[in-house]
Formats: sequence, structure tokens, C-alpha cells
Amino acid sequence: RRRCASLFDSASTSCESISSMPPNEQTGGAASPTAVKSCKDLVISAKVDTNPTMRKGSTPGGPIEEKAGQRPEGHVQVEGTDNANSSICIPDVEIEKDWFYRYLQGALCWYGRVFHSYTMDGAENIPANGPCLIVGLHSSHNTDIPISAFYQQIVTGRVARCLLHHTADLLRPWFRRLGCVVGNRKDAKELLGQGYAAACIPGGVEEAMLHCSANGQHAYRLSWESYNGRRKIGFAHVAVSMGPGFTVLPSFNLNGEEMRVNPVYEAWSSLGLDVVYGHVMRAMPPLVRAAMWQVAFAAWILAGLVSFPLPVKVTGTIG
Repeated sequence: RRRCASLFDSASTSCESISSMPPNEQTGGAASPTAVKSCKDLVISAKVDTNPTMRKGSTPGGPIEEKAGQRPEGHVQVEGTDNANSSICIPDVEIEKDWFYRYLQGALCWYGRVFHSYTMDGAENIPANGPCLIVGLHSSHNTDIPISAFYQQIVTGRVARCLLHHTADLLRPWFRRLGCVVGNRKDAKELLGQGYAAACIPGGVEEAMLHCSANGQHAYRLSWESYNGRRKIGFAHVAVSMGPGFTVLPSFNLNGEEMRVNPVYEAWSSLGLDVVYGHVMRAMPPLVRAAMWQVAFAAWILAGLVSFPLPVKVTGTIG
């Protein structure tokens, strides 16, 4: 829960940084003081559950047991979320019936229960209807991310609309069947405008690689900065564009990094090669730095295939 609180502190810092950004940096225009204040209000208001439409979705001991695809009692369908003509995504009711979604959900949630006794607290903080944005931390192995997303649907009846890295566009047809879209601002605003519950991990791959470096010293450190020093605050701009009162929720998986052990990451980090490579990369000219980053990205993905599960208890927390 302390990690969740730190997400809000970092979000507040991101809101402050919006006003100081050059006009053309990432946004196409600097935010007004009103927009910055609205972003702060979003962060502050999300800390306290004052929304009368919030519903109970979990218990201190874990989630309510519900069948995948079954909407909880009292669930209200959002206008637009089951719009068959939506070009950006497939409606919730269709995704819940898709064999591909149901198979992955069943397999990963089974794994989560058997190996990690996975439970989710705070699902009641997710609105029963209307748009919201869930902001999380990127683990070094990714395993906890889809488990959390699938569990959210089981507990709340709402498909988590995950905003993915741009490389996921190569597999767009498959990710679309899971309710996922490439995480750019245009698509995020369209998703939220249609009333969906979106989820994003601002730190992305850079944050994941940080977590498996320095012998785990940064395992749970927030890092919303790209390899070239650019701030990753697009999610804050999207939240501001939705107006005051928009729901922003932090999420965190306790023991998420301890779910798996990777001997390749451990060896690389123990020898200090990750630190050396990082220093050399940052000292290079932009084009060389970008090329070295792509090499590191590919190495992280390939090395990630050599990891083994550890039987630790993992608890997801939202809000």
C-alpha cells in the first residue's frame, strides 16, 4: 500500500512538470495552469473513495469468486462500451465470450492461484461504470501484469483495457481480442471517451529493465523516464483531458518481483555489466544510443525466456 501511495506522489510531480514543459515537447502545446490544477485534483480525489457508484468487488481476504464473463450483481453497462461499431476495440461482452480470452484468463489465473495464491484487494475502488485509468508498476518479468488484468475482469466484470508498448502493434489482431490497444494518447482518449476502464504502466520497458538491474536494488522503484531522458507523462495529460473528477487509481502487486527468478539477469547484474552498459550507452551520440537501447531491449526479451517461478504469495492492490 505504501508503494501505491508513492504512485500518487509521483503523479503529483508529473502534474507539476506539465506546466514547465516546452510547447512542443510530447504534447504539442503546454498545459494551462487550470489543466495542471485539474491534474492535481485528480490525484487528490482518487485517494478518497467519495464516488457513490463505487461497489464492493473484493474482501480483505481476496476477490469475490465469480465466473469469468459473468457481470457482478449491480453492474451497470456503460453506454458505448458494447458498441459493435467501435473501431478501436471489441466490446466487453464479445471479449468475454472469445475462446482465446477465456483460455488465457483461465490458464493464467489458475497459475496465479496455484503458484502464488493470488488475490486482489481494492477492486471495489474501480467504478461500476464510466471511464477510469489504472496506473501500475512494470515488473522485470511481466508475469504479474496479465494475471492482474484478468483477475480484474473476474472480480469487477469489466475488461481491463491495457495500453501496450508500440511494438505490440505487430500482434494487433491478437491483442485486440484481449481488449488491448497500443498506448498512444489518441487511442487512450477514445477508449476513455467510450467509458472503458483503461490500464497503463507509464514506466514501460525502461522501468522493467531498471528493476532487474543492480542486483535488485531498484526492484520496486518508479521510473517514468525514457532511455533518452524524455519524461513519460502522457497518461497525466490524458487524465487532465478527461476533466475534473476523473478517476485515477494506482495498482501494485506485493511480491510481484519475487514471482520469478532469472539466472541470466542475476549473472549479468552480479558482474556489474548492466551498469557499465548503461553508462556507455548514455555517453553515446543519439543515434548510437538509440541502437544500443534496441539491442538491450531485444536482449531483455530473449533473456526473459529463461526464468523460473517461485512459490511466493502475491497480492494485487488497486487504489
